[in-house]
Amino acid sequence: IYSSILGLLIIALGIFMWANPNAFVNVLAFVFAFYMFFDGLKGLLSFLKIRKQGNKALKISMLTKALVNIAVAIITVIVSINNKEAILNIVVYLIAADFLISALVDLADYYMLKRSKIDFGYSSLSIQSAMGFFFGILFILFPQFIGKAGLVIIAVIIIGFGIIMCSRG
Repeated sequence: IYSSILGLLIIALGIFMWANPNAFVNVLAFVFAFYMFFDGLKGLLSFLKIRKQGNKALKISMLTKALVNIAVAIITVIVSINNKEAILNIVVYLIAADFLISALVDLADYYMLKRSKIDFGYSSLSIQSAMGFFFGILFILFPQFIGKAGLVIIAVIIIGFGIIMCSRG
């Protein structure tokens, strides 16, 4: 019976996402902002730990990335409180901006590390940067599609998961 009740709750969440995407995205925006804020704080703390040592350019890029994440989080919260109807598009653009800025910082980090001949497994920074540019541009070019289609796809997956949970019970 536990699986059936949990499955029905999951199905209800999926239907809510599908039927009322703006309300769900507002909640999602707060979760995204919460994550970005603490990711930025973590980056800021990392910067503070190494600020007396290490490469000056690496410290600047760490500080930039941390401050951008904190700023995106604060902007997301302010926008989601003030403009609940447009939050889906705004969050897509904020995520796109974060992807692009992070990609630029990762690319700069990659070239700084490559130039200083340091290789601690940072070769993935070039791939991470390329993926950031790709997703950032994709989000900017197709914000409505990314927002609505992404939400519908997630809602369908959640509904399917809920159906599976109900069938197990």
